[in-house]
Amino acid sequence: MTFYDPEGKEVSKEDFITLYNQRYYLNSEPTYYITQKRRKHVGQNSIYIEKEIDELLRRGITREEEVMRILAWKIGKIKHRESETKKEFIYAKDWVDCEKSFKVRRFNELIDYKYLVNDIINNIDRLECTSPWEVFSFLNVDGPKGIGTVYIIALLNFISKGEFPIYDKYAHIALDAIINNKKPGELVPYKALPDKKSDVHIISHEYINNYNLKLSEIFGDAYNHNRDIDRALWVYGHLFPNEACELLPCS
Repeated sequence: MTFYDPEGKEVSKEDFITLYNQRYYLNSEPTYYITQKRRKHVGQNSIYIEKEIDELLRRGITREEEVMRILAWKIGKIKHRESETKKEFIYAKDWVDCEKSFKVRRFNELIDYKYLVNDIINNIDRLECTSPWEVFSFLNVDGPKGIGTVYIIALLNFISKGEFPIYDKYAHIALDAIINNKKPGELVPYKALPDKKSDVHIISHEYINNYNLKLSEIFGDAYNHNRDIDRALWVYGHLFPNEACELLPCS
């Protein structure tokens, strides 16, 4: 298992976490990656928002609007630079009233998340004491459009107060890159988790064996409630093409 800085120089595990966790935030040095069309930098995030999210993760979900904050944060519907300036949650225009109406626009249609929010808030005490995969099945029964496997797992992360690791595509790519000693810019194939319509045992098997166990293998007990690792992996995973076409030079 090898850790690299963006230029491909080997670094220690501790320096890797520190470097890429810092790069996660606004006003830090940007981290660049190459697409087919241009050189881009990994999106950076509000320190204020991240502190609020960390606090919500620590104490657990207690209010309806917090469910919407979690979803907006995970889906990418928070305007981070404006939120950092105003020190409040500022949403993208298609989510602007989400904390009150629970309705958002996704896939060119208006989707109501009120039922999902009620399921969580009205049952939160029971859900916090229930097996995560039972909670997954409960939330999945009438889950609204746009809330798939990855977003349900994100909700499990908060319902469990961080005991159940969150899942992310780029973190998954980062783990595979580390295990296979890949340098930034090298191809790291990606296989998504099964669709939420799949049998829950198949989903849990893929999540545990192809993601969760890799976290444990690389970081061990250090991962426990350490969101710096989540942030570092998210940034690092952007540095690896996951399809062969992404290796083409910029035009």
